[in-house]
Amino acid sequence: MILKKLVIHELSKEAGSQGATYKTGKLLDVTKKTSLKLVDEISKIYGRTGNSAIYGCFARKENDNKFPLHFDEYVKDDVYSDDSFMALTIAAMVELTKEAKKQQSATGGHIVFYHFTQDARDFFLMAMIKQTAGLNINGNLELEDVTEIELSKIHQAAKINFTLFLAQKVANKVQDDEDEDDDAVEHKSYLSFVSPASYKEVSGYFISALDCTDGVSPRKATTRAFNCVNAYIKLLDELRPHQVVVKDSLVDYLSGCVERKTPATLSGVDSAIRAAIPAKLHDFINGFIDFANSDEYQLPAEFGVNSAKVKYYSRIKVKSRRWNLEFDVAALGITPGSDLMYDEKNNVIVIRCNVELKEKALAALRERE
Repeated sequence: MILKKLVIHELSKEAGSQGATYKTGKLLDVTKKTSLKLVDEISKIYGRTGNSAIYGCFARKENDNKFPLHFDEYVKDDVYSDDSFMALTIAAMVELTKEAKKQQSATGGHIVFYHFTQDARDFFLMAMIKQTAGLNINGNLELEDVTEIELSKIHQAAKINFTLFLAQKVANKVQDDEDEDDDAVEHKSYLSFVSPASYKEVSGYFISALDCTDGVSPRKATTRAFNCVNAYIKLLDELRPHQVVVKDSLVDYLSGCVERKTPATLSGVDSAIRAAIPAKLHDFINGFIDFANSDEYQLPAEFGVNSAKVKYYSRIKVKSRRWNLEFDVAALGITPGSDLMYDEKNNVIVIRCNVELKEKALAALRERE
């Protein structure tokens, strides 16, 4: 990770009050060990179990929220000037202070802002932290020592992925479109938020301050659930033989959510996988939640379920005296290119043979002759 810019501001507010103020700091030396240690500790929370990310995009519906406009200016032409960075962080403080006043349970703290590069991609990250024994921020909002930041001292954090932001901007996809056929081309959310479980009830104003709207529709989330489960199972040789039964178990779980009219959860998807495989293999599932909630798949901790997508991934099973037929609904079509083509006029299903089926069919015919 390469740290490019760093500043610490302060939000002052006591729980139960409606008053809130902020104090601004100055740009800190990004080469100092204290600076590097601080951002390294904060960055780790995005990879820790129990801090599932919420993904979204700028809503851009509130004209008085200037944060998205300042972010536009900051990333413009890849200049990344100190002045525009400071203006961006101050705009965030203005909105945080405004939102904190609306939440009696909200409390203040130090707000750390930094711009960093990792794996050739740029990110903007902000986090609210509390003073702790290993971290000393003086009256001038400067770092004096950093040994370790306790996870319990980090109330919430937000991260913006520059690459995804610019990709959506070029494609004129600032907001998700529920009606768009996005299975072929995935437009991922560039904003993500994390908050330890004990502080989730007060993290709403943090999200509102950055003008964020939920970026994962039920249709997208349902598709991602199947895609990330399938990808995870394929990663491990021990799990790969159970791919079909795992998918069927996921269909059952999501169908149940549709029937009960309740959202699905990452823990529920995790349980559906475990229910489909032998207990001796359960340890191989321990990394699934972090895998699914990563920037790659962006499956939220809780999401709505699209019934049409669940049906698309379900299976049809029919048995007669002389044959059994089982296939994914997605494989069925009415055109010659379909894996299974249904001809309603002649009441037949035509199966497109793969190499294995072709060889077995020819062998059976030769043996009969």
